[in-house]
Amino acid sequence: MAVTFKLYGRLAFGYTVKPDDDFVGELEGESRQVIRKIFNTFWFLRDLARYWEQCEVIEPKSVRDRALEKITQLAQRYHLDLQ
Repeated sequence: MAVTFKLYGRLAFGYTVKPDDDFVGELEGESRQVIRKIFNTFWFLRDLARYWEQCEVIEPKSVRDRALEKITQLAQRYHLDLQ
């Protein structure tokens, strides 16, 4: 499955192409779009976890929803009110 995600800030500037990347866009302001072929959502999100504040999963919706679920669980763990 292909996943589209966006990188921001220093991560966008310093990003190096990975073997499973199908597309790496040029810098657009302080962001860069990447399309990567993944085989397992768990491992993909685990790799992104250290960069949550500098990335955003765009599509497919199922992977974006799973990322949002992880972030929501983290907020709940720290008793943050996201309302």
